[in-house]
Amino acid sequence: NDETSIMYRDIVKIVKERNSGVNNNEVLIGTALNPYHWIMQIWISLARLVSLYHVIMVPLRISFQSEANTLTSRLPLSTDLPADFFVVFHLIVSLNTGYKNAKSQWVTKRFRIFKNMDFIAVLAILPVDWLVFLSGL
Repeated sequence: NDETSIMYRDIVKIVKERNSGVNNNEVLIGTALNPYHWIMQIWISLARLVSLYHVIMVPLRISFQSEANTLTSRLPLSTDLPADFFVVFHLIVSLNTGYKNAKSQWVTKRFRIFKNMDFIAVLAILPVDWLVFLSGL
């Protein structure tokens, strides 16, 4: 019966994944962070909330804030500055997070992680709102 047959390569793949020594309970994979660990899942969720804040609030603040109320206002200093620091720290954490390649092998080398990284995340650390405030636009 073709529906119940199991291919040898599927068995080998499953055995390799189980014997890789990495499960969701381990924070580190060699020297890199495990993206499937619950702490990393919470971190990624928090990063998404901060990104959502930036997507909504920064354009609103740039559009509607008066010129006299830019860098000296408490609101940008109390909300945007910590969010900007969080984004920079998230980039550092992302550069230390391993991933699985096409062969289901963990990649933990920093240069390969950097090459595989989404470069929009690198551009996201640019403080566009602070540059607009400083330029006086």
